[in-house]
Amino acid sequence: MLSSVNKLCIVTTISRDTVIQACTELKKRGVLYATLGKGYYIKNTKATIKQKVFLLFDELTIFKEDFYPKCLIKL
Repeated sequence: MLSSVNKLCIVTTISRDTVIQACTELKKRGVLYATLGKGYYIKNTKATIKQKVFLLFDELTIFKEDFYPKCLIKL
């Protein structure tokens, strides 16, 4: 079981809304589950996270093409 939302706010000095938003995101990813009136519990410690990165170059050079070969989409 995780600490209460209020305790997490105090310990981490993060706003209540941010803690709730983080818990909601972790629920979507299958890391946590919530029981009404009880709190948040850890469901899975092996979550897979896919991240998307957007790179915008002001100028495309040979170095940048070599450094980011899989990321480039030429328009």
